[in-house]
Amino acid sequence: MNPKLEINDADFLKNSIKIMNELNNNNTFLFYFNHDPDAIGSSLALALFLQHQKKESIIYLPGGTESTLDFILDIVEYNHIIIEKDINKAEEILRNKKPVIITTDTATHLLLPNFDIINKLIIEEKLITIEIDHHFGGDSENVYNDSITLFKNTNSTCEIIAEFLEFIGKEENENLDNDIIFPRNIVLSLLVGICFDTQLGKFVNNKKVYNKWFDFLSERLEWLTWGSPKIIRSAMQVFEAINKISRNKRKIISDIVKNTKIINKVGLLMIPPYEKYQSLDKNGDPTCILAKIIPDLANKVPEYSGTIGITAFFDTVLLTYFIKVRRSYKFKKYDLRNCETSLKNLFGDKYLGGGGHEGATSFRVSEMDRSDFIKKIKLFHNNLAKIVEEVLFNTTS
Repeated sequence: MNPKLEINDADFLKNSIKIMNELNNNNTFLFYFNHDPDAIGSSLALALFLQHQKKESIIYLPGGTESTLDFILDIVEYNHIIIEKDINKAEEILRNKKPVIITTDTATHLLLPNFDIINKLIIEEKLITIEIDHHFGGDSENVYNDSITLFKNTNSTCEIIAEFLEFIGKEENENLDNDIIFPRNIVLSLLVGICFDTQLGKFVNNKKVYNKWFDFLSERLEWLTWGSPKIIRSAMQVFEAINKISRNKRKIISDIVKNTKIINKVGLLMIPPYEKYQSLDKNGDPTCILAKIIPDLANKVPEYSGTIGITAFFDTVLLTYFIKVRRSYKFKKYDLRNCETSLKNLFGDKYLGGGGHEGATSFRVSEMDRSDFIKKIKLFHNNLAKIVEEVLFNTTS
């Protein structure tokens, strides 16, 4: 594994020129990424730019998206960007069209759907690969060999895409033409990732970058938007749209979070052994499927607990335990990436890897006896609670 490393400003400029040349010299691009709002927003923004340049953009999206992102899919459809869900058709595209592969906001190949199949074809067909990401530490890696990379320590991958588009605009025209580089749909797509990954500015590790792009894109969206009041016209409305929760879903999440065990303001929520795609609503509400509410639970537990929340569950499809650790909005005294050492010691060869940001991480453990997992995750909870107790004591003393 090649650990992912941030590139300096000189390499960012050099690689931006390389990527711009590949965009100019090729006609078909396939976007292949781990499916979350920042990945979708960053991929769509770049795909929209390419469509405007009369290039063909294809998004490989076998798992679909959350219903809260339907407005993004409307943009995809309106702009004739192809969404491909079938792996066999994706293979045909790779063989016949020889697209440039663009992977955004994806820390490791383990998060990519059908990676073994697609990567084999990438190697066989000698396809050009581009990686754009802001994840470091844990098991983050260069997904491909010899890819052109834009790796920067930003709050979201959408900010990196914004920087890259700004670079292109200035390269082609000394006076940046925002109407070409930042039309409404690109602005909207970029705000999806920025708003989601920072939770509208609550979790920011690079304030300079956040302030630059959030302010510019927010003001531009409001300036560009007119017509029906139903149209999203502000960053706040973007945030509300991607975080919209039905009353039914909100009640189920609230009921589950109450099972959190709290020690020294550190909470542990061990999700019962539900099927990954099982609805937790008695009437089968599809918005309440376990896989769809895990992100909401992971964000809710730290706020409910006070400082840090641990949400652990078993993925019945991947046969893997996931441990999602998040900080509350007000607690910023501990880098959650440090949790990895404790998890490695506790789970030994069962530990598969993980990582993320200093305030939000996710780790994986291979299938094991559930009672053993619970025993070890409780020890992890106790260890983390002791660390937080010491941090809080040192803060107040």
